[in-house]
Amino acid sequence: MTDHRASLSYCICGLAAREQLVFKSLMRLLEPRLQHVWNYQPVAELLVTAGPSDDVSYASLLKGIDTSIVKAKLVVGSCVGDDIGNLSLPIRANNLEERINALGKTIVQTRLQRTGEAPVIGLSTALPIKPALDVHGSFKLKRWPPSRLFNVSGRAQIATVLLRQAITIDKILKLSGQEPPICMAFLNELWQADLLDHQSAPLPVATSAPENALPAPPSGGQAPEFSLGLLARIRKRIGL
Repeated sequence: MTDHRASLSYCICGLAAREQLVFKSLMRLLEPRLQHVWNYQPVAELLVTAGPSDDVSYASLLKGIDTSIVKAKLVVGSCVGDDIGNLSLPIRANNLEERINALGKTIVQTRLQRTGEAPVIGLSTALPIKPALDVHGSFKLKRWPPSRLFNVSGRAQIATVLLRQAITIDKILKLSGQEPPICMAFLNELWQADLLDHQSAPLPVATSAPENALPAPPSGGQAPEFSLGLLARIRKRIGL
């Protein structure tokens, strides 16, 4: 099915590694509910940045960023305002969804006002967005991931476990020794990159007969006594 949402981009500058990990993970988990399709890029239309304490630190924070591309900004921090352009820590999914949807509309409107550019429909240059990852069942790597995905400590241990055999998330956490947020973020990136095989959890097998099931006939092939009595009454009624 073609995704008819506008395709937008975001970049992150100045956030601590943990906040970056949480932000990117929530963006993937919220993807089906967002009004636009968001792709992470080194330089992008939405700049997600930390809240600097002064103008000097803010200028140094943006060093190397082409701000002419940026159409909207989201400041993440513990002492920021409550408007759409600010996101308080810790990052909460409902707050992030509200702000990302509002900022996405701003970017689309800015495109039209400044350049007359129509919203980008679908994903023409990126890989198709896959459905959200089902955390149930088992997972196995199709092949070893590219080096760009090992940008967080602990991912090599998770990949090694996933390469051996199909395995559940509980066992991945136990064998790799990694925290759930790190594991889930990596699994989501592998899934979106089409590097992960997923097997759904099998349906439970019934171990007892339903309460309303008919009793099995006794050994020897003879019908139960109640069945013989019923047959005799029927034959008597019709005169046999």
